[in-house]
Amino acid sequence: MRSLSGFSNILIAVFLLTVASCASALSLLDGYDVRLTCTGIPGKSSERDARVENYAIVPPDGMIAVLGSIAIAGESIILNIDGGSYRLNGPLTAALETFGDHRTWVWGTPGGGDILKVSGYEVLGP
Repeated sequence: MRSLSGFSNILIAVFLLTVASCASALSLLDGYDVRLTCTGIPGKSSERDARVENYAIVPPDGMIAVLGSIAIAGESIILNIDGGSYRLNGPLTAALETFGDHRTWVWGTPGGGDILKVSGYEVLGP
């Protein structure tokens, strides 16, 4: 948990979230920092009802986190994402080889071009 010290204005609100479209994926990310994108639910009696539209893992400083599908291309392990792909490298890459076609969050340091040096991952499933 991150400390709130040093902040002068803090607003804490509690919302009732509907997570139907991504509930199983979010349940696998217990313990990770996750950023949610939510919208209000029309017709609900409370102003604090919201639907989770999207989510993303918050990576450590200096890294990026991307969600994609693992693929094997010859000697390379690829993470196919919307609009492109990353060639994965680093010591954790070999472990990802067994998860071909699985949806996976991968985070790490961009290595220039389409290379991502893997620092961590979480497999969501096929």
